[in-house]
Amino acid sequence: MDEILAQITLLTDCLRKKEEALNVIIAFTNKQTDLIVNSPKDNASFNELAQKKLLHIEYVNDLDNIFTSIFDRVKDFMGKGNEDHREVLIKLKDGIKAVTDLTVTIKTLEEKNARMIAGGVRKPPKKIVSANHAVNAYRRNKKG
Repeated sequence: MDEILAQITLLTDCLRKKEEALNVIIAFTNKQTDLIVNSPKDNASFNELAQKKLLHIEYVNDLDNIFTSIFDRVKDFMGKGNEDHREVLIKLKDGIKAVTDLTVTIKTLEEKNARMIAGGVRKPPKKIVSANHAVNAYRRNKKG
């Protein structure tokens, strides 16, 4: 049982780290929005932010892989409604909700930025790094 608790704690830690990384991605995306609106010709800064975001997206993908690996080991236990670890399971559920909410926020911000770029607010950069990549990778990993 202590092993299960340790694994669930690792899952919670993984979600906390993912939440932090997603908040950084949101900050970079908001900075990109500011550049789109206020400095439409500053493709260099926009692309620099995109590269920084990409590093965090890759980190999120790594965390997703770790989370999936651990989750696969304990998912049968979690389905049994074990009351001994109720608090940790609630924490885990809250972490999943927080990460999901942040992911939706990123997707919304990215779509808004893409619409502004497509609408001619700025010339599109060579490559737009999107959190959609992270969302899609998460879904692929989750389907396993």
